[in-house]
Amino acid sequence: MAADNRVMRILLPSLLVLVLVPSALAASPRTQSITGTVSANSGSSITVTSGDRSVTCAVVGATAQAALTRWGTGVRAAMRCKRDGDHLVLFRLKRLDAHEGTQTTPTTTDSETETTGTTTHDSPTTTTAPTQTRSDARGRVSALGGGAITVTRDGGTSLTCTVTDGQARSIAEGAPVGTAVLIVCVGDGDRPALLNLQRLETSTPPSTTTSPTTTTTAAPPSTDRRYAKGLVTALSSDGVTVKPDEGGDSLGCRITGASDSAAAAAKLTLGAHVGIVCRRDGDSWVLAGATLLG
Repeated sequence: MAADNRVMRILLPSLLVLVLVPSALAASPRTQSITGTVSANSGSSITVTSGDRSVTCAVVGATAQAALTRWGTGVRAAMRCKRDGDHLVLFRLKRLDAHEGTQTTPTTTDSETETTGTTTHDSPTTTTAPTQTRSDARGRVSALGGGAITVTRDGGTSLTCTVTDGQARSIAEGAPVGTAVLIVCVGDGDRPALLNLQRLETSTPPSTTTSPTTTTTAAPPSTDRRYAKGLVTALSSDGVTVKPDEGGDSLGCRITGASDSAAAAAKLTLGAHVGIVCRRDGDSWVLAGATLLG
């Protein structure tokens, strides 16, 4: 009887190991799934929490790590992980919006791949705006109305572009039908949108009427400043032209990167009623100030 007791004492630890090992394995399933909120995210690992339960999984692959880093924390997600040794490895991850179960792609394109137990995430999709087609025409305004302007070139061809109501009003005042202009339009289709309009000055024949000779004494004009109050008839990134209210020649000035020139240019829009000041810069004039007029 004593011998039997010694045998049982020797076998009992072995039997306990055989019973407990399967129980421990059963308590650690091969896969774990959870739907909740991302509470920790280092890129190389991610934790999703739901109530009092959290699951942390390692993230394998530089692409997946970089994509997940941009998620941050606080987003809703559905996650599934597979056990690899003593830790869990991310296998599948979906980002959810405010409505449970709806997949969204706010920063990354989610591409699920169930190979080698990892989830890959493509880099953010960068949308490059397509280059818009530009068209131009130098000629005379032959039609203006119905949300469009038509300029007919000297050769007989024409270009029709769409205009806004504000552009149409400004053009009717500053460059009515018959005016020589240069227009630049952008967009595809039969009627691109007007981008820029520049009124072209035409030579005026000298007067044949002889007027009486009159001697007047006037203050000499400023040699380093020019002023004009009127409508902006041409505006681009490097220049502006204003047609004076009182008539006469338009004043054109360059726009440069100088602080006064850039600040003044920021106030201008095509067709606006403004007052501008231009300063001499060598053989040209540079915009130095602008005021919006009612």
